[in-house]
Amino acid sequence: MDEHQYEDWETSDLERYGQVKYLDPFTNFPLLLSELKTTYWGTIDSILWSTVNLVVFSAFCWLVPFWMVLEFTLRIAYKKIQITSDVYDKYDKKLTKKFWRQLIKKLTQNTQDVPFDLDLAEFHAVLTSLAYEPVNVVDKVIDMWNRDIGLAYHRFGHEGCVITMVYSVQENFVVLAFKGTSVFNLTEWFTDATTRKIPAKNGVLPGLVHAGFYSALGFSTRSKAMPHIQDENTLVTITKKNDVDVINLDVGARPGEEDEEHDESEEISITPFRGDEESAGLSLDESGEIVAIPFKGEASCMVASTSVYLDDVTAVRINGVESRKVKHIDAPYEKYDGSGEGLMKAKLIYLKRKFGKQIPHLWITGHSLGAATATIFTSMLLWKRTKRGRTSGIYGGLNIDSGFKLHGTFTFGNPRVGDTDWKETMDMILKTKSDQYQPKDQPKYQFWRVVNSNDIVCSVPPTTLGSFLSRHDKSSRAPALTLNDFHHLGTSVTLGYHGSFKNMDEERNIHNVLRNLVKEWVSAPVYFWRGSLLDKTKAILNFSTFGMSGFLLDHDIGEYIKNLQILNEKNAQSHKS
Repeated sequence: MDEHQYEDWETSDLERYGQVKYLDPFTNFPLLLSELKTTYWGTIDSILWSTVNLVVFSAFCWLVPFWMVLEFTLRIAYKKIQITSDVYDKYDKKLTKKFWRQLIKKLTQNTQDVPFDLDLAEFHAVLTSLAYEPVNVVDKVIDMWNRDIGLAYHRFGHEGCVITMVYSVQENFVVLAFKGTSVFNLTEWFTDATTRKIPAKNGVLPGLVHAGFYSALGFSTRSKAMPHIQDENTLVTITKKNDVDVINLDVGARPGEEDEEHDESEEISITPFRGDEESAGLSLDESGEIVAIPFKGEASCMVASTSVYLDDVTAVRINGVESRKVKHIDAPYEKYDGSGEGLMKAKLIYLKRKFGKQIPHLWITGHSLGAATATIFTSMLLWKRTKRGRTSGIYGGLNIDSGFKLHGTFTFGNPRVGDTDWKETMDMILKTKSDQYQPKDQPKYQFWRVVNSNDIVCSVPPTTLGSFLSRHDKSSRAPALTLNDFHHLGTSVTLGYHGSFKNMDEERNIHNVLRNLVKEWVSAPVYFWRGSLLDKTKAILNFSTFGMSGFLLDHDIGEYIKNLQILNEKNAQSHKS
């Protein structure tokens, strides 16, 4: 019988289940030995984790002063020399109106058990590369690619997790591209190196996940509490609690929308709120009370689901002392409540409003750190399809399936993300063929993990011992050594050097690595004579290191795009012949 369907059990079964027939006042030595074993391995595991964390902490403390000097020089050079990849111009030549139509059909069709598609993989890889680019480059590329399909983008996020949302309301699709680790961003490197595992709070995920990747998303690390909020009943919080009156409000519509009627003479008291130099707004909470929301500045607050736009705040009174007019402060990141969960929910609501009555087709992609955060976010969406996951999170149930068609995830250079419990649960959701985890009218979810054969990042965190003694007793209550308990998610697609081979649905092995190593070394002279300046530089590195530099170079998103393009060209030639 199903142990989770207790309501369907017979009364006699419920009575016998876990029934204690008599109490034994003496020691249960098998149980005691099992507990001692658990404590022993838990202690060893704690020592190992403490050692790893100490090494990582010490390394970054030593690195910080040197990096500050290096970054000062690099910032000056970056302002003067900005190199834009030619990937987007090359892809633009491929994006004819005919190809766009074929691509859009693949992005929006309800498919079941579809094979790996090179066109979709290349499209997602290029968008992932675009997620690294500055705004002026993204503006240019989106405008260049637009073939009367209404292509647009919106970028949001925070330090450590920036997402570029590329969408077309006209063609009814959206792709969330998670940015990866920037080469010179030491904070993001530290995020990658924070390898301890933590439970995802508020039931947003099963099992344990990489602490750095999970924290990068900004989801709460406290149970049923918003980050930076001291009191659950308080929507806003500050360093010092001040009684603030916002008076003489000029409330109007958002830019581009018609004005709505509001009572502008009402004086509203808000406690607490710091309103020194923020651009502010108004919002209605679930009870209908008006609360303040700073759109920029240093104050933190909860983003409510219903809002009106505040054109101007003419006066702010803090503890009875009137302050000067609120200013609009320019900053790289718009301030929000600090909750990644709140941010993602707000953006999903934003998307739904953009698409109106349509149900947009949603895709997710990412590279490196972005691949890891994309994997965790995908896991959260899929976990929502389970009975336990449905009501998870600070905001409770969010029926994502009713608002979007969830199609799939493409990741590139993805590190390992979570433990055995997490992987087994996600695999069950992804691979179950019944409609238990696939709502009606939803396509079969695709999760493709594209791996360059010698990309070393796909092998970290390392699991040299596998999950050694992963289950210490029959109850399977805990892994013995969690340091080694890291796993991937999704169907692996291994690519050889410049399209030399493609292995489906199997993890890469030592044969793939050695084969790729030899291929890179032998090909170095060819690319030195025929390639671009960048190809010549890579060729010199490959040849002088006997192909070993490929372990790092293969992680570059440009290498993924090149391998996919070469494979696509080979496929096209084979179809012609």
